[in-house]
Amino acid sequence: FCFARGRRITDRMNTIIHTRISDSARDKMKMKLLNAGYPLRLAPEEFLIKNAVVVVVLTLATACGLAFAKMEPARIAAFSIVALTVVSLFMFLLLQERAKKRVTTLERELPELLDYIQVAVEAGLSIDSAIERLVSEEESKNIMAYEFKIYLHDVKMGLTRSQALHEMALRTACKYVKNFTDGIIQAVKTGMPLGSILQIIRRDIYDDIRSRAEKRAYKAP
Repeated sequence: FCFARGRRITDRMNTIIHTRISDSARDKMKMKLLNAGYPLRLAPEEFLIKNAVVVVVLTLATACGLAFAKMEPARIAAFSIVALTVVSLFMFLLLQERAKKRVTTLERELPELLDYIQVAVEAGLSIDSAIERLVSEEESKNIMAYEFKIYLHDVKMGLTRSQALHEMALRTACKYVKNFTDGIIQAVKTGMPLGSILQIIRRDIYDDIRSRAEKRAYKAP
């Protein structure tokens, strides 16, 4: 009974949030969730409801704690509002921090996987066959391999290679991934050899990694 009642309340809140936010705001929120690595099936409304529950619980806990300490009602209300604001801000900052950490992980993982793809393509495999083989071996080991799995699924579901690559670039919000997807899309359009394109992409990424490492070394005390 309690579960069913809770489900009805959640569905009602979902409907209210869905009618209150615009499609553009919903799309932006969905992209932020994808950038942070949340599952594709997670709707923005569901994320907002979960965060609202956390915010309300922590705010009520703060208010109860202050009441237990015998603080004046007016001060309890003021501190509760502050707690509500701080916790709400923290939840969204946490989302941004999660997205940043994910980009850092993708930047670390992609170069090695790109080496694998380049070798496979130069050995005669198509780009999709090379990625499929990579996914079968590396999917459980890193995030980037999982993103490649989603790309293959999108292609099987009817998206063109360019569309699926574009979606992967948007999903990851990673500069290195965008370099890769833009390069492959350009190769498909112009008919340039994929092996040559992959070599250029790989060189540019490693040059950027080296440049960033040198900058960090110069800034070190």
